[in-house]
Amino acid sequence: QQVPPQQQYQQVPPQQYQQQYQQMAPQQSAASDYFKQFFNTALNVWKKPVTAGKEYVMSGKFTLAIGYLLVQAVGMVFEARSSLANLAEIAGSLVGVTYVKVFFGTLFLSAIFSIMLAGLLLGFNLIAKNNMTFKNALCLASVRSIVIAPAMVVALIIILINPLWGGVFSLI
Repeated sequence: QQVPPQQQYQQVPPQQYQQQYQQMAPQQSAASDYFKQFFNTALNVWKKPVTAGKEYVMSGKFTLAIGYLLVQAVGMVFEARSSLANLAEIAGSLVGVTYVKVFFGTLFLSAIFSIMLAGLLLGFNLIAKNNMTFKNALCLASVRSIVIAPAMVVALIIILINPLWGGVFSLI
């Protein structure tokens, strides 16, 4: 004997939906708070580089630092990909280089160089007997990412328009 489809489903009380929504709300709020803090910190560093930059570095908010370094790495990936495509157009071939290799290679090298920069900054500050942690050094390294992000966007636009001048601008 089969049960009609209407009787197979149980009715869910409305309170259960409210509980599920209330559990999801903090996650959405945390993400929006992060992005709000991400953009506000970058804007403050651009407006008042000395005071806001110092406050950001001393706060040691390494999650923001990782976000800025990630944005810079992704920007470098797009710049490298555009430069490689334009170089292939000029030279005629890629000689076995794939875009996947460029993507992961650029991400990997960007991460390695950012960590090396943070380590050097930490080392020099410890030699100077300044009170600094690796999180502070990572924030200090990410200030560079905040500052060069707009220049990377301009370089990418120039690369798309004129590959030669874009390459020159991205070196500056």
